[in-house]
Amino acid sequence: MRSVRSAKRAWLPLALLALALLAAGCAKTVDPLPGGVTVSGSVSGSASAASSSPINMGALKGPTGMALAALIDDPSAPPLELTLAASPDAITPGLIDGSLDMALIPANLAALLHTKTAGGVQVAAVAVLGTLSIVERGDSIHQFTDLAGHSLASTGLGTTPQYVMDFLLGKAGLTDQVTIDYRSEAAEAVAAMTAGQTDLAILPEPYTSALLAADDTLRIALDLTDVWDQLAPESQLVSAVLVATSDFAEQHPDELAAVVEAYRSAVEFTNQQPDQAAIGIVDLGVVADPAIAAAAIPRSHIVALTGQEMRTALDGYLSVLHQANPASVGDVWPITGLYVAD
Repeated sequence: MRSVRSAKRAWLPLALLALALLAAGCAKTVDPLPGGVTVSGSVSGSASAASSSPINMGALKGPTGMALAALIDDPSAPPLELTLAASPDAITPGLIDGSLDMALIPANLAALLHTKTAGGVQVAAVAVLGTLSIVERGDSIHQFTDLAGHSLASTGLGTTPQYVMDFLLGKAGLTDQVTIDYRSEAAEAVAAMTAGQTDLAILPEPYTSALLAADDTLRIALDLTDVWDQLAPESQLVSAVLVATSDFAEQHPDELAAVVEAYRSAVEFTNQQPDQAAIGIVDLGVVADPAIAAAAIPRSHIVALTGQEMRTALDGYLSVLHQANPASVGDVWPITGLYVAD
């Protein structure tokens, strides 16, 4: 049973995406994320767990929260009180003041919060690898080095998308050989594609899947998660992690472990049954359209990495961000006590 209340927030990217697709005369226009609301709801777990206090969980719409739909439908999972938001700004305060016990948040935000709270937020699992793809109108880009001499629209100037591309271009020996036109929002990069201003764009999910559904002249030229694996196999491209407050981890280790295991099962179901999982994803309000959700699942690289696999992936990724901009991970490297088991 879920009781829901929502607080309306204007969310410009969705409006821009809709306008961009309409302006291009596309046959199908779909906002990839539900309207800008923060949703709070009570989600019942198993009958045996019903007497325990629910775990307060926060998550973001889009790939970061996709596996939650299967998690909350798992009768063996601990009971949850879910806060689902369009922006990390709606989740961060709860982790700081303790009103949230756990959350699915961007990887670099986890590092920032761990540092700024003196270890008050810790990583329990890597939850999502890369969600960025290079979308092309045409058929000229088949490997990363093919980008030499090209210009791409993107979002994320001064944030993780830029740091990721700068790192990959450097690894491939393409620094100063590729021009990236950074736009303020992903939807503006979409608009550049639909208006014919560029034939290449770097887009995150679910924008990529929404755009491909609306324009069949486009294709995914490269998945940047795969490119990272090829160029930097010692680490992984990480978008989101599952975190817990240190107080919750210390006081409720069994409940935390149960959530991680339930999340692992939810990830497996979501990846193996994308069409079925997409129905729950839309019902929960994580993505707006089931076809887009189903298409976005395999491109979002949803995982549940723990132990050494988690540490290797995330430490390598955060090291890259620290080299690009120390402030992006809290100005501290290496970060001690970042993981729940530390």
